Parts: sequence; structure tokens; C-alpha cells
Amino acid sequence: MSAFFVYNSNMDMKKIRGFTLIELLVVIAIIGILSTIVLVNVSVVRNKAKDAAVKLQLKQFMTIGLQYNLDNNNYNGLEASSEAQKIFADIRRITG
Repeated sequence: MSAFFVYNSNMDMKKIRGFTLIELLVVIAIIGILSTIVLVNVSVVRNKAKDAAVKLQLKQFMTIGLQYNLDNNNYNGLEASSEAQKIFADIRRITG
């Protein structure tokens, strides 16, 4: 027979019982608080990663447009238009 189930008169009953309901609730509350903190931090990091991906795509778009102009000897085309200059200025401002 296991020593856990055998009653020993020298042992205190509290040692045999296990955890109290309060102790279990405190542990569950601590785990809930820690998981909330982790989930908030994960969502912040996920948003930063999405922002970085968008910035990279904008830089690639600008590079593709400039490369097209260079390849086609079109120096007065895309970059010369005022709308394109505004777009490129915005991309440069956003991406740093």
C-alpha cells in the first residue's frame, strides 16, 4: 500500500490532504495574468512585423519604378511627374 493512503498518527492531516481551493485559485489567477501579458506582447511584435513588411514593399515599389525609368531611358517619365514625385517623397518619408 502507498504511504500516501496510510494514516500515520504522527502526520498532520494537512499534509495528507493536498492543495486547498484558495491555493489553486491563486495559481490559476497568476497563470492568467502571465498569459495576458504574453499575448499583449506577441500582438505588439506581430504589428511591428507587419509594418516592417509594408515598408519593405514600398521601398521595392520605388526601386522598381526607378529601375524601369533607367532601363527605358525615360528620365522625363515617371519621376518627372508631380504625382510620382509626391508618391516617392511619401515612400521615402515612411520608410526612412
